Amino acid sequence: MTGQFATETGGCGASSARVSQDRPPGAAALAALTARLPGLRPAGAPERRGEFVIRGLRTLPVTA
Repeated sequence: MTGQFATETGGCGASSARVSQDRPPGAAALAALTARLPGLRPAGAPERRGEFVIRGLRTLPVTA
């Protein structure tokens, strides 16, 4: 099954998963995803953003 991930969120859009404050937001998000979906695996190469100001991944294909 390949597709987008949807979470149950609170009124302000905050996820119900706990997020550690001592790691980068992307790492915390991936840890929360893999804890909630243990079968989650990469489904291709990630695509990085080219912008300087907003860095990170543009896409991260996964399969469960």
